[in-house]
Amino acid sequence: MIAFILLCLLVGMLFFIVGFYGQRQRKKRHQATAVKRKNDNLSFHQHFTTAMKNDHTINEQQVVLSENKTLPLAVKLPTIRQQYPTHDSILPVDTDSTLLFVVIQAGISPVFTGRSIAITVAELGIEYHQQGYLYHTESCGTFYLLDHSGQGYFTIPFVDATALALCMPLLKTKEDVVLFDKMITLAKQLADRLGGQLMTEDYHLLSNVEISALRQRIMR
Repeated sequence: MIAFILLCLLVGMLFFIVGFYGQRQRKKRHQATAVKRKNDNLSFHQHFTTAMKNDHTINEQQVVLSENKTLPLAVKLPTIRQQYPTHDSILPVDTDSTLLFVVIQAGISPVFTGRSIAITVAELGIEYHQQGYLYHTESCGTFYLLDHSGQGYFTIPFVDATALALCMPLLKTKEDVVLFDKMITLAKQLADRLGGQLMTEDYHLLSNVEISALRQRIMR
């Protein structure tokens, strides 16, 4: 009887040790995946700024970062140049436009599958341009959807992405706020359907408070 009790205790301890070790390993893998995902996504805007600085016709002071680090990054893009010669320019924006970005990060799953992206954008009326970007046009303007995983542009068929980026040009008109509201509405729909979450450029959750603050900044 005593031997049986000792055996049960030994088996119980063994299961506890295995479970504890497995939990620690899963936590480590999750942290490593999160760091890799963040680094991969950072390369998207790092590529923009690097490409602009390598273009000798562009002054480095034309790269404008948000003063408030809790708000999304706004990058002034004289032109958007890719490292690939066949993708010299992704977005059809004016050379002096400031682009405002909002990130949709994969949350429930590690990635948004290409199939889920294709189905969701079709259902939401987002259109594909042969230049590689997605866009949605309203009466107040147009905003764009890019693959935020690295290269920026989409390919057909769509491939998996760890994050998407919605962006709009700030034209300093009263229509900017209207377009921003519509872009945020669509961003929330995308996040809800794809199982993602809205993020700022420095990877904070984009809460309603920050959305309101950003809206006020646009109105100034």
